[in-house]
Amino acid sequence: MKKIAYNCKLLSDTVLSSKAASEGNSEPLDYIPGSKFLGIVSKIYDEQNHEKTLDIFHNGTVRFGDAHLSFEKERSLKVPASWFYIKGKKLTDEIYLHHKLSGTKTLEEFIEEGTQLKQARNGYFTTEKLLSVENSFSIKTAYDRTNKRSAESQMFGYFALKAGTDWIFHIEYDNEQYIKEIENVLIGKKRIGRSRSAQYGLADITKIGEVSTENTKISAGEICIYAESNLCFYDKDGKNTLQPSIEDIKLPDGSKILWDKSQIRTRNYQTWNRKRYNRDADRQIIVKGSVFVVETKVEIDTANIEKGIGSHLAEGFGKILINPEFLVNENEKLDLKLKTTDSNKTKEFFTHTEKGENDDLLIAYLQKQVDLKNSEFDIDKKVNFFAENNKSRYSEITASQWGQIRKYAKYSANNETLMELLFNKEIGFLYHGQSENLWRKNERRAKLEEAITAIHGDNKFEFVTKLASVMAKHSKN
Repeated sequence: MKKIAYNCKLLSDTVLSSKAASEGNSEPLDYIPGSKFLGIVSKIYDEQNHEKTLDIFHNGTVRFGDAHLSFEKERSLKVPASWFYIKGKKLTDEIYLHHKLSGTKTLEEFIEEGTQLKQARNGYFTTEKLLSVENSFSIKTAYDRTNKRSAESQMFGYFALKAGTDWIFHIEYDNEQYIKEIENVLIGKKRIGRSRSAQYGLADITKIGEVSTENTKISAGEICIYAESNLCFYDKDGKNTLQPSIEDIKLPDGSKILWDKSQIRTRNYQTWNRKRYNRDADRQIIVKGSVFVVETKVEIDTANIEKGIGSHLAEGFGKILINPEFLVNENEKLDLKLKTTDSNKTKEFFTHTEKGENDDLLIAYLQKQVDLKNSEFDIDKKVNFFAENNKSRYSEITASQWGQIRKYAKYSANNETLMELLFNKEIGFLYHGQSENLWRKNERRAKLEEAITAIHGDNKFEFVTKLASVMAKHSKN
């Protein structure tokens, strides 16, 4: 068997959901299923060549693994379901192993002492880091081509894995003759996930290199089996089951699953067959990160189960680890200290390119947009400050008066004209008419002129326009 690692860099946000349905709420995935990479390779699906097609797509001779978030070129693993931590604290403080509690201090004894343990369910980890897979969220609407506007009742919300992040996956080949043919269609810029025809799902797949594999022998006794990927089992009658037998896990006769020490999480798994453009039957699966604790009477050779257990191995199901270091310890407290990291921030993953000939123009445009946004925010802040501190002072000014001021601001040619039309003692709007007495009273006119004069440049127009609209709402009349 040859095991090769590949890197999948997301060049755009990528939508991956846990349900095949397009309507209703659907939880986003925190990994990229191996079936997505199998789908890319479906271009070489050849119904005339039965042997090759069965080997690559069906019988598990080639196995496409799930892609997990990477940190410093290390592929992460799902946090084990048997990891517990004290409620109110963090997983990075202390980690307790569930299967070790029964031999020392049980969960009930922790509660009696006033300490409650909580199961770790989310996140991934590497040798030293605890990672959090974050999703961006955006709302889109379908387009009505006939009426040239947004379509009615067709609004969608998308959770997406962030662009710029790196994900590592493995492909295992029992027959090395398929490597070159698969890599010819797999490597390069591809699209995965939903809404591939829109802005989502662009990824760049590159080859990292071969990964060494070693067969080990595990001594008899109590062992831990960690689900590195999702697991799917069927009983003798072909029915989906969530309680696998010892034969399903490929362990020797006489072995026994200790269910009270195991931590198993399950969910419904929906599939979409891109080749047939149709759904397959739903599956009941054991979720990655689950932990089986098994008692064995004889030594175990991992060579018997290195290809995986259960069904759907070609899609990345069935990968397990036996007695990994992060589950083996003499007592209930694991000797492992993890640190949190901001690894999912996309700015850490983007590659810098050389400066182009038009970059100065683009940078100038972007800087102008930033300045406009900052200026708008500053104007809003000053308008709100003036309104909050002068509501009672201008309460007698009618909404129609503020509306007239707003018109002057909207149609004045420049700052000088605006100030003349409002504050000139001979022609100014605030210096004549029946309302002149109201504006003169309580220094209303003087305070308004002072506030407008303090605004620099063309921002006077925007300030007066917004202020008139806000103050009109506070008018008693």
